[in-house]
Amino acid sequence: MRAFFLLWGIAWALVACDDDPAGSVAPSDYEGDEAGECEDGADNDRDGLFDCDDPTCKGSPVCQDGGALPPSSDGGLKPHTDAAPPRIDAATPRTDAATPHTDADPPPIEARYTHYTLTYSLSLDFDDEYAAMLAEAGLGDCANVYEGSGEALADDGEVILFDGLWRMRDSDCAESLRGADMVWTDASGEAFASLTISGGQLIQWVAHRDRANDAPLPEASRHGQFYITEMRAPISQEGAAHHEEVGHTLIEGMLPLTLLHQLDVQLTTP
Repeated sequence: MRAFFLLWGIAWALVACDDDPAGSVAPSDYEGDEAGECEDGADNDRDGLFDCDDPTCKGSPVCQDGGALPPSSDGGLKPHTDAAPPRIDAATPRTDAATPHTDADPPPIEARYTHYTLTYSLSLDFDDEYAAMLAEAGLGDCANVYEGSGEALADDGEVILFDGLWRMRDSDCAESLRGADMVWTDASGEAFASLTISGGQLIQWVAHRDRANDAPLPEASRHGQFYITEMRAPISQEGAAHHEEVGHTLIEGMLPLTLLHQLDVQLTTP
């Protein structure tokens, strides 16, 4: 299973609690004062804003309409290793959004499934040895819970495209662990969803802002995506479920934790 999300918020929260000023950025340094800083995927002045999201990069040619985008990371599909912090623009509108269906509307297409509902939870389980250090940073074991639902728009026999809701439902995590850099959601609370179903199994799920971006992309949050792939979860009358625990480390391997993914999907037949 491959789930795309980032743990930048955890590392940032821990670094922010370090009282040692060594290595801090001088006030005169700013994003874009060196060539290439507005497209390197890094927060060079450590103000929490990256590349074109930082106001000091607004005049850079790469941040103008039609300018070049920051280079993609080859690790984008494996965020548990070395994914780069994303550029987030939650206000970017979804494109090609369909007119919402009402109860009086007929099914929009001849699809294998006409409606889906989904619950996804991401739980963070830190090593107990570091509980005191994490508590000082306002962090600890927690979970973010998300929900999605929608009506089918298209079915090519393998991938079914849905349009509807995708949003956070509940969380007991610190604020730094709730943002779109953990799991992408749109400010509108809506998204398209593409479910790949083959051989009676749910193979892949992609939540995406733009209708055409239904295939997993590196740096998913930057492209308005969140996805889980390589599941092979059997579909029964109750739907499909997938659970996986993934070991991860932060801060150059010094902080171990376990990430628990739980996905539950219900599908409605015509």
